[in-house]
Amino acid sequence: MNLEMTLSFVRAEVQRAEHHGNTSVELNLKDMLELLPLIESGMHKNRAERPMKRAGWTTPAGMRAMMSGGKSKRAIRMFRFKTPEHNLELFFCDNVAEKIAESEALVAARAAKEGER
Repeated sequence: MNLEMTLSFVRAEVQRAEHHGNTSVELNLKDMLELLPLIESGMHKNRAERPMKRAGWTTPAGMRAMMSGGKSKRAIRMFRFKTPEHNLELFFCDNVAEKIAESEALVAARAAKEGER
């Protein structure tokens, strides 16, 4: 079944539930599995369209190695300024202050949990 048909079935179920005054709806798992990637892709697109701040510069080879999913390369070296080798620009698309605070809270929670042991 194509995505448009799935979307029309889901929309009909939601409208039917809304018409009957229900606050929840039961959806087919196959329909949800078909729609979730589309929803996630829209979220990523919205995030990428926001104003971004420059993070720094890295090497294209380093980025390719990290993105390939291998366990050998889990991090990249990033410079503040462009160099002949580090010529791939990286950006933050999230609120950096929020992410720093979130990370600090997680690190503090982990440290507290390890301190209890």
